Amino acid sequence: MNPFRSRDQQLEAYEAGMWLFLASELMLFGGLFLCYLLARMTHHPEFVQSSHHLDRLLGTLNTGLLLTSSYTVAIAVDHTRERRFGKASWFLVATILMGLAFLAIKMSEWHDEFTHGRGPDENVFFWLYFVMTGLHAFHMVMGVLVMTILTYLLRRRPEVLDDPSPVIMGGLYWHLVDIIWIFLFPCLYLIGGPG
Repeated sequence: MNPFRSRDQQLEAYEAGMWLFLASELMLFGGLFLCYLLARMTHHPEFVQSSHHLDRLLGTLNTGLLLTSSYTVAIAVDHTRERRFGKASWFLVATILMGLAFLAIKMSEWHDEFTHGRGPDENVFFWLYFVMTGLHAFHMVMGVLVMTILTYLLRRRPEVLDDPSPVIMGGLYWHLVDIIWIFLFPCLYLIGGPG
């Protein structure tokens, strides 16, 4: 038995559920940012010094990748609304590739930090760096998986997407992950000005 009276009511419930999920994600990262701010206030010189070990060029490149991927997701959503599923899928493929490039760069950065003996046990800054970027990377992996599933549906089973809501909700999730990075980048990479 379907608990919804209509398809519109079902879609509204799905969208409300997605917004609640996104709010819970914001609370999770909000708690981490609060921990970060408190630790930065009590260990400011250590944070400034440790931040200078991060590769700002790679951090900036990752920021550019995520900003561009937000654009490609938005275009994919528009094409899906217009029922141009083939075009939408290509923009999702571009989004996936940028997400994978982001993850490859992040893993390269982590490898570099570990190679130079700067792991989570180095100090509070690096502990927060690895926790926050690790959690963000996990969300990126989930986003890439969602985009991959949506791409498959757009290409092989477009009848499943009689409504653009799944692509819209996937796009909302992707934008959230991008916005979180927009806050992580300056907090971690740009402390104290030029390095």
